[in-house]
Amino acid sequence: MSPVKVLHRLFLDQVRKFEDGLDNNEEIGVYLASSADGRCLRVEKIGYRDPYFIILEGLINDDQKAKLIQHVTQISVLFIPLRVSSSENRQPRRFGFEIPDENP
Repeated sequence: MSPVKVLHRLFLDQVRKFEDGLDNNEEIGVYLASSADGRCLRVEKIGYRDPYFIILEGLINDDQKAKLIQHVTQISVLFIPLRVSSSENRQPRRFGFEIPDENP
């Protein structure tokens, strides 16, 4: 298995574990350890491209679309809970995924 597939699986597993501890009105946000400007990415999608890139997509400041393409050797993130206000009129996002078993 390629390094990025291994990291992707581990990353998704950590997202799932973090989400298990969130309140009903919270969703996952990510601060990037390599970003000095203090912006938080409200994660909407996590993907990868072989052989070496993890891709995070979402919103910064709740309205600006963002996509981070990060090399597997450079990824460092801080997960944080983000409250979804009642004025947003929506449920918090959860990553509804299962990591497929590659060894049936």
